[in-house]
Amino acid sequence: MNTTPARGPGLLNLRQIEVFRAIMVSGSVSGAATMLFASQPSISRTLASAESRLGFPLFERIKGRLHPTPEARKLFAEVEEIYQGVGRLNDLAHDLSLNRAGVLRLVSSTCFSAHLIPRAIEALCARQPELHIRYQPLTLDSLLPQLLMGNADLAISLAAPRHPNLVVKNLANGHMVCVMPKTHPLASLEALDAQDLVGQRLIAYDAASPMGAAMRQVLADVPGPFHHCLEVASPLSACAMAQAGVGIALVDPFSITDELSHSLAVRPLVPPVRLGMHCAYTRLSPLSLQAKRFLTELRDVVAQDASLEPGDMPGAPRR
Repeated sequence: MNTTPARGPGLLNLRQIEVFRAIMVSGSVSGAATMLFASQPSISRTLASAESRLGFPLFERIKGRLHPTPEARKLFAEVEEIYQGVGRLNDLAHDLSLNRAGVLRLVSSTCFSAHLIPRAIEALCARQPELHIRYQPLTLDSLLPQLLMGNADLAISLAAPRHPNLVVKNLANGHMVCVMPKTHPLASLEALDAQDLVGQRLIAYDAASPMGAAMRQVLADVPGPFHHCLEVASPLSACAMAQAGVGIALVDPFSITDELSHSLAVRPLVPPVRLGMHCAYTRLSPLSLQAKRFLTELRDVVAQDASLEPGDMPGAPRR
């Protein structure tokens, strides 16, 4: 009598998971075979064994094409999380292999990618040409997980992140400005208030974003009407739309480059609306030396911008 326990349903091996993902990504058995450098018959056999082990089909063939079942789509979401975890593991292993040269993993709100962070990175790389930097501009809701999951050493954020495991410091402050084509009638004013914006075509932001909240603050005490002609994801996109003549944009001062100040009319708002640049890092481990050196360079960049007020910004002695 065979006493070997039968393998229960739902227990896939790594090869079956790999083949299933390849078919989902490529959309066909032939595409999966190409991705995995395998023959089509072997891919088909592995798929059949996976479906047999699961006890339900993963794909339906309709007019000669494979279509994933609802069950397959649910499984695929879990498989993708596994593969993303493997990707993070490989990234970490790569970073550790570069530790002798130094590694800095940096994320920021998109507005700081216009000129402030690039200038700080350029200065740091000039001093440490062997340094490896991984930089990614992100929205706030994507930025925080990168820090909390250990995928970033340092975040530079427009809004001050709130989490018990993060240390947050104010780096600099400035005031929201209004940008528009230089030919716009409001460009003749030295400063604008919310009443000036009534009836104008305005470029808006997602209500839950830091810029969306700041824009609500500007318009809160004026009944309007305000014509929000377009919603964008970042102040950089808003500036591009204003340059194209789509409408007027309210943007942070950190996004205004020298080029934009020459091509657009940039006017202050009254009363002023203060916006800050913040750095955040985990309190579970000390801030790395590379991150401290980057903050020193960023502090110098901020000090050179007359429109910004330096904040309480940590730094490190230059090497």
